Amino acid sequence: MKDKPVSYVLGGHVEKNRAGELFSWQSTFHPDEHPLQLTKADLMALPAALGKFNGLYTETGPFVIENSLRMLIAVAAAAAIALAVLGTLIYRFFRRRASR
Repeated sequence: MKDKPVSYVLGGHVEKNRAGELFSWQSTFHPDEHPLQLTKADLMALPAALGKFNGLYTETGPFVIENSLRMLIAVAAAAAIALAVLGTLIYRFFRRRASR
């Protein structure tokens, strides 16, 4: 690729504006959106960005890389822990109240 002519490569999703700032989560309005085409320089930087990927979410240069399934699992685990803590607190509250 280094010595081959590359006009452009199409990226997957564009979630940044031309200044490189992320749009808000689940935004449906993307004014001044960054073009879909990746330049040869972007393509050359992609292996380094993938090397920095932590398996969950990484923002490196022009790239935002995320594993949606792992993010969903992490949110579900956090919700399960929060529900377990809440359930324990409610159980203890009613147990103390019944023993009075």
